[in-house]
Amino acid sequence: MIDFLNISPSYNNVITMANKIKQLKIRKIGNSLGAIFPADWDLKEGEEIPYEIEDGKVTFNLREVELQRFRDWIEDGFADWQNHIVSEEEMIKEFGKYGWGDGKSE
Repeated sequence: MIDFLNISPSYNNVITMANKIKQLKIRKIGNSLGAIFPADWDLKEGEEIPYEIEDGKVTFNLREVELQRFRDWIEDGFADWQNHIVSEEEMIKEFGKYGWGDGKSE
């Protein structure tokens, strides 16, 4: 039995049932307070989670965490090439057989 039903027109009439709301327990960590997040959120130590507070509700943006992981992954890939800058002549020598520098692909 559902004891609470909230229909929010601002979220395309998405129905939220109170029995699906999960809780985070606040714990003392040193001289601070913190929370233990569920493992299925796949968070890593040190990651920052964007959040907003609106009308007494806290919303965590886990999509932004995933996007930041992709950005970091791409940047790491380019880091290997920062010291491998080559001239146009070297590119033609290496990739000319594939059409590089023939003027047709420009």
